[in-house]
Amino acid sequence: MRKGCYDVHARIDDMNVNGVLASLNFATLPGFAGELFLKGQNKELMLDLVRAYNDWHLEDWAGTYPGRFIPCGFTPLWDAELAAREVHRLAKAGMKAICFPENSTKFGLPSIHIDHWDPLFRACVENDMVVCVHIGTGGGFRFPSMDSCAAVAVTTMNITLADVTADFLFSPLMKKFPGLKFALSEGYMGWIPFFKERADYVQEFHGYWIGSDFGDKKPSDLVREHFLVCFTEDRAGIKMRHDIGVEMITWECDYPHGDSTWPISPERLWPQIADLPKDEIEAITYKNAMRYFNFDPFEHIAKEDATVGALRTKAAHVDTSPMKNVGGFRPEKSIQGVVTVRDLARLAEEMDLGLMVLQEKEGKTSNAQN
Repeated sequence: MRKGCYDVHARIDDMNVNGVLASLNFATLPGFAGELFLKGQNKELMLDLVRAYNDWHLEDWAGTYPGRFIPCGFTPLWDAELAAREVHRLAKAGMKAICFPENSTKFGLPSIHIDHWDPLFRACVENDMVVCVHIGTGGGFRFPSMDSCAAVAVTTMNITLADVTADFLFSPLMKKFPGLKFALSEGYMGWIPFFKERADYVQEFHGYWIGSDFGDKKPSDLVREHFLVCFTEDRAGIKMRHDIGVEMITWECDYPHGDSTWPISPERLWPQIADLPKDEIEAITYKNAMRYFNFDPFEHIAKEDATVGALRTKAAHVDTSPMKNVGGFRPEKSIQGVVTVRDLARLAEEMDLGLMVLQEKEGKTSNAQN
């Protein structure tokens, strides 16, 4: 694991070497939507933890390097009224966005189709707070069968946000809160043009019995008004950018995941956008994000110091060589032959057996489950 995953100074180094001026970060330990905090029985303690994380993120992470991070926080999802109050508190402190799961019902929470969440979304609108929805917060990877290989889930994981977009689009929220803003994180965008076309078709041919009412607008109009999308590499989406809406598009590098183009993101991005007009390049690479999140890094950093070249001059000391394994874990041996969900289940059983044997050799009496 690179130190930039948890050390803010190292993170800035890694951003500099990648030519990235500013980014919005999601937490790993609490979950992308803060779902870990739902598990605690003591909700007063969980609320303290949510607030402590948010304060740390604002003050110690984003606050250490003004203009380099778009702060994004959590809310106490178990109580919509408490969540709304946290949004008001965070907005005053400078938070720009909050996280919300793809599918709240997967965590035993009410759906977005009833009025339960109205206090939270109303607070977001009143404070112009963006609601970030990240893949992986709606039930995990999808495998069509127990024999599906990992490549199946990795190939389709981004476009699972089409389900989320449809759920929000055909929910009562669009009509209740015209100013509500969603950011679809790590969802890419090549699927958006067909999605919009299909949503319009569904409304035209099925609206009379499904009960949806968009007034004098089409569903595709609301997609363009309420959703921000992003991509790492999506040449199809770039070609169809005007069908998507150039003002909807932002770029991401997905650091530090396996999908990331770090540390050569500019070199990977440029061939995709080099032929675009300058105003579209600027919109996609930074202006759309600034507008949507009400974030201005140039209040703290001069534009001439924010180019890829300028940022990289500050990162000459950064080691970008692949991380060496120092813990003794060897994936090529430990998970050799693991290619399907069924194989993963088999491996889990074998690992339990291995633990039991190890405990017996060490003379321990605790059971394998522990």
